[in-house]
Amino acid sequence: MQKLHGSSANGWMACLIVAAWLVGGLGPSPVLAARDPATAKSKGFAGSVSCRECHERFYQLWSGSRHGLAMQPYTVEFAQRELTPQKGEIKIGKSSYHADISGSTGYVREREAGSSKKYRIEHVLGGKNVYYFLTPLGKGRLQTLPLAYDVQRKEWFDTAASGIRHFPGGQTGLSVDWKDPAYTFNTSCHGCHVSQLTTNYDLRTDTYSTTWAEPGINCEACHGPSEEHNRILRQAPKGQEPEDMRILSWKGFTPEQKNDACSICHAKVYPVTAPPSRREIATLTTSISPPWRIRTSIPTAAIWVKTTPTPPGG
Repeated sequence: MQKLHGSSANGWMACLIVAAWLVGGLGPSPVLAARDPATAKSKGFAGSVSCRECHERFYQLWSGSRHGLAMQPYTVEFAQRELTPQKGEIKIGKSSYHADISGSTGYVREREAGSSKKYRIEHVLGGKNVYYFLTPLGKGRLQTLPLAYDVQRKEWFDTAASGIRHFPGGQTGLSVDWKDPAYTFNTSCHGCHVSQLTTNYDLRTDTYSTTWAEPGINCEACHGPSEEHNRILRQAPKGQEPEDMRILSWKGFTPEQKNDACSICHAKVYPVTAPPSRREIATLTTSISPPWRIRTSIPTAAIWVKTTPTPPGG
């Protein structure tokens, strides 16, 4: 868990590490491929279900929240409730793509020069403004599919349309293909959509056997391991609260500490080379609680100049 005291330097450091992955500076990035609650439990994590014993109301609020559903499996029920059929195909480069959500399994179909291929939709990310979809590729990778869904407009669009890799010296930028490592799930979004991740990347074979305890951001992602907390509360005499609860409480956090904790995922990017589009504003910028609106320099598949925090109203 990120250190929650001091300045926002810790958040910047984490963002810089992600930025290095985006441009390939730190080598391959691990990708999620499996689920393994036992791994997390061995490290003192008990899982969100263990919170229900005392916190049923909060569990119910969390389970259907954006945190609880930060990643969820693709199902027929989800498609019927949240999506609308795609109208026509979307041309991306030399290929055309169409999301098929009519059957029991969802697919994105790719057509090029008379050939056709389909990619299974396995996981869904987001949902406040945009739904992104993941498909399994070779060697344990999960890849962000080329089509995403605009929740407000109820329409499908090109996931990587705004993905440009910039170069110094005024060189022409290059479009980033949806199969580029920048759109491999782990490269930029894994830690904000699943809980208690273990990478399990094998450098020799360039494969991943990554595990996580739960999809979505669970209680322990923000409050720390709960196994010891559960134990001492169960052993405590009825009506007597232990002096040390062995859990991270946010009640006494300052605004700066909350920013440091949340900005790793919630302080998104603000393009400084051109005015942002409506969709970029909706999906890439987030206002953080006072005293700052934080702008970071970490977009998807591009490098931007770092800007400084702006006071409210700035």
